[in-house]
Amino acid sequence: TQVCHQLAVNVQLPEDKGGLGAKAVYIDTEGTFRWERIDQMARGLGLDPDKVMDNIYWIRAINSHHQMAIVDSLFDLLSKDNVKLVVVDSLTSHFRAEFPGRENLAARQQLLNRHLHQLMRLAEVYDAAVVV
Repeated sequence: TQVCHQLAVNVQLPEDKGGLGAKAVYIDTEGTFRWERIDQMARGLGLDPDKVMDNIYWIRAINSHHQMAIVDSLFDLLSKDNVKLVVVDSLTSHFRAEFPGRENLAARQQLLNRHLHQLMRLAEVYDAAVVV
């Protein structure tokens, strides 16, 4: 989670400082995203925390289907905005909780596989980094 927070800040740095001068989408599945950490990390890099926070689209996913619907909506967002990083923290938490036990393994894996392909398409179509 800390690495994901740092990436959401670092992607905003100019290219000559190792960033992409772009925005980030942060899909939070476990409620672990902390604006105060973003503030600290931005200040540590000499960036304006308010601007950094404005450049992070934070979205709380409430279940696996909502998580997948969010990614579907990102195809529209990335086509209109300068987003070059998509973070999913964490990828599997909803899938594990909603499909427990061996009897649900096939259904869980099938849905998770579809979600991974969805994220791969997003990365390829918009030349964006996807971190899970």
